[in-house]
Amino acid sequence: MEQEARKKRVLFLRKLILFSVGMAVLVPVMISLLLAMRYDRAMDALNKSREELTWYKNHFDARQAEAETAVAEAEPAAEQPAVPEGGMGNGAAEAPSAEEEQADADEEEEWDGIRRVYLTFDDGPSASTDQILSTLSDYGVKATFFVTGKPDKRYAQLYNRIVEEGHTLAMHSYSHRYSSVYESLDSFQTDLHKLQNFLYDTTGVWCKIYRFPGGSSNKASSVDMQELIDYLGRENIRYFDWNVDSGDASGSIGTWQIADNVIRGIPRFHNAVVLMHDAQEKRTTLEALPMIIEAVQEMDNTVFAPIDEDTFAVHHTVN
Repeated sequence: MEQEARKKRVLFLRKLILFSVGMAVLVPVMISLLLAMRYDRAMDALNKSREELTWYKNHFDARQAEAETAVAEAEPAAEQPAVPEGGMGNGAAEAPSAEEEQADADEEEEWDGIRRVYLTFDDGPSASTDQILSTLSDYGVKATFFVTGKPDKRYAQLYNRIVEEGHTLAMHSYSHRYSSVYESLDSFQTDLHKLQNFLYDTTGVWCKIYRFPGGSSNKASSVDMQELIDYLGRENIRYFDWNVDSGDASGSIGTWQIADNVIRGIPRFHNAVVLMHDAQEKRTTLEALPMIIEAVQEMDNTVFAPIDEDTFAVHHTVN
């Protein structure tokens, strides 16, 4: 019996030794394979990023050269606001007609040699607002947020963060529902002041800057837009459209196209008001934002600024 037990112990020890040796060989091999697979994936991603960056640099250089040539050929003619490209979705407007576009003659006469870029974000706050603000903070850039009314408590800190970090808090209607905002002058007034009071109660800021849902050239309003513009004037509220459209109103647009739309549009204007959107689904906008900022910071005589009451007003319609 004792001999039999000894044989079993020896057999068990042999199996344990073989198992330990096998694991000692197998585990490093498996780790090596996993590391090799991760390395291959990382190298593929790096190579793809390099290719994209090379494409982006070459594409941007070509676009910038085209824009600079166009500006040089156009001088001393006055600038014209760009035709928006976004369509009616998510606050973008239909392209204004030639009669609706406003010539920038005053801007041409008063230009001080510094191009100002105004990054604007419509429709927020959203789940993306914190990331937008963090990116802007990383680069030391101030922007303008045309917000809607969202009474949910989770958004209160976002409205306040916009203000606390030195950005401009501006109005973009409370509901952003065209059918109610533009039903009548009374409905427009009600929506406007509901948002103005809501933002004051939430942040202590009495907002005096507005962007029409769809822009001042929208075709959705049942009221003559000039009537609404005149009302804002009586209320001492300035409105702003845009002359550089990122194109992110489209759900299918890619990161590189957004960046290209903005970067090639900016050199056309002394005061470039850039339309972007603050929405959870706009992931490519978040990805394009650092690329846009870095490219603009490389441009000569160009600075970022938030919209304020002294900013040159870019409009789609003629007052």
